[in-house]
Order: sequence, then C-alpha cells, then structure tokens
Amino acid sequence: MRLRRLALLAVAALLTGAAPAERAVPDPRSADRIRATGYPAPRSENIAAGQPTPAAVMDAWMHSAGHKANILDCTATQMGLASATGGDFGIYWTQDFGTAR
Repeated sequence: MRLRRLALLAVAALLTGAAPAERAVPDPRSADRIRATGYPAPRSENIAAGQPTPAAVMDAWMHSAGHKANILDCTATQMGLASATGGDFGIYWTQDFGTAR
C-alpha cells in the first residue's frame, strides 16, 4: 500500500511539474524521494503519459527496454501503481517498484 501512495505522489508531481519526456531516463532522485517517505528499499520507477487505458500503458512500457527491465526485475517484489487525469497529456501513470525488508 505504501508504494501505491508513493506512485500517487509521483503522478501528482507530473501534473504540476516536469513533463514525462524529461523523466524518460533513469532518475536517481526517485529512489531518494521514495526512501524519504519511509519506504526502505526502493528499486525503480516507470512513468508515462497520454495512454488512455491500463492496457495501452503496459504495452508502451513493455516496448521500452528500460521500462520493461523494471517490470521484469525479479528483485522487485512489491509494486505500487497510480494514475491521475488532467494536465497537458490528459492522463499520467506511475509504477514504483521496491522490495520488502
């Protein structure tokens, strides 16, 4: 549940801040942001915008080498997912991955 809340925070930041294209490369700050909220073991984060359905965003992520690697990373045992509507792209998606300690 904590990763879901973190994903919601990330997607809310997208609505008011940087465009997803600016977050297309790995962002080391995402792990720091996740850790700062008390989650002890962040792994990675996927962000997307504009895909109208969960199936469409998963298709986009699975056709991106970096995003696909995050999804298939077996060391990540927990995942939070969030979406929000609004902004320039209409809908934003975030997946946060972590491990239990």
